[in-house]
Amino acid sequence: MMVHADSDRETIVLDIVHQVAEREDCAPLDLPPLFDAIDADLIPILPEEATIEFPYCDYMITIEGTETVRIRKITDEASTNDT
Repeated sequence: MMVHADSDRETIVLDIVHQVAEREDCAPLDLPPLFDAIDADLIPILPEEATIEFPYCDYMITIEGTETVRIRKITDEASTNDT
């Protein structure tokens, strides 16, 4: 699923946490800090053409460019195909 963040890149961090919390049917504060997965301070200052990917709470988060965030569930099948 793709999430389009506001033009302010700092909102991407909040969007990620809120989207994962919604999928997990919990409050955002019930999730571990995003900083456990990535230095979230770097997200707003990444170059516009950058793409980064990292795991967070059993989801793979991909940030593409300035506004597109993809959040997909990590499955056992996907992890075994990566080896």
